[in-house]
Amino acid sequence: MTYIGVDVSKLTIDCAWFFEGRWHHHRYANSLKGFKQALSAAPDGSHWVMEATGTYHQRLSYFLHEQQCRLSVVNPLSIKRYGEMKLRRAKTDKADAKLIAEYGMSEAPKVWRPTSPEIAKLKQLEHWRQELMTTYTRLTNQLEAMNHSVYCSESVVGLIGEQLKLCKQQIKACEQELQQSVQKWEGELYQRLLSIPGIGPKTACHLIILTDGFRRFDTVKQLIAYVGLASRAHSSGTSIAGSRAIVKSGTNVLRKLLYLCSWTASKTNPGCRQLSERLLVNGKPGKLVCVAVASKLLRQAFAVAKSQRSFDSELCMG
Repeated sequence: MTYIGVDVSKLTIDCAWFFEGRWHHHRYANSLKGFKQALSAAPDGSHWVMEATGTYHQRLSYFLHEQQCRLSVVNPLSIKRYGEMKLRRAKTDKADAKLIAEYGMSEAPKVWRPTSPEIAKLKQLEHWRQELMTTYTRLTNQLEAMNHSVYCSESVVGLIGEQLKLCKQQIKACEQELQQSVQKWEGELYQRLLSIPGIGPKTACHLIILTDGFRRFDTVKQLIAYVGLASRAHSSGTSIAGSRAIVKSGTNVLRKLLYLCSWTASKTNPGCRQLSERLLVNGKPGKLVCVAVASKLLRQAFAVAKSQRSFDSELCMG
């Protein structure tokens, strides 16, 4: 199989593939016309590989999927680490496309499937909510700083107060729309997640949105790694004897929500309470216990979603 590496930028796409004993490289416009030209030039039955570059790769990925092409959309960090392993020196669009093609040939990445239009819209709404939250925090800090200054402009304080009020209203509106939309499109799954002691409406919504209704993951290990709750040992010989820590390579929002849920789950969720008590008896620190419980909650959510059953202790004790 021929792997085509695609380096995507705002205006162009660079395509590289190894075919009939030599490398081929072509540049096309990042437009429908360019996509058609790239597809006509590519060998039949090729597997396209590209990085997830914000929004710039989306039109091409959906076009290729509609044309029934094999396609992988890879985390940019994976490509970066692969390049470091290969001791790559050059950093050009052409070199990047070739590196992505080599990554495909070496790693045979998983075939990409697009999220549903509903989930894609919800992700945009959630991203906007996060932007509003960031703005709200920044304005709050500015207002606090001004209130501690020697000279304070009442007009500026009033304007900041108005912005804070508007921000708060928009955040509330976003959260309401997110919850209503999730219940409309994934109502049964939403209710099953809420049956897990410790999982609240906000966390249930985020679990569904960020996992595309758990369709993105075949195993619970993949999900745990995606969220960033996978542990990593840090020790070597006698000189390095570090403790285990989580690999924070996943989605920060959901990880924080699950961490907060772990406080309630440690008291109300049978499996989580059992885990928490055992770790505390063994002298584990509170933060590690919360992370372990958060991971347990994620396992329970995965079990509930894949089994299409509501929470029960037999299903989720493992």
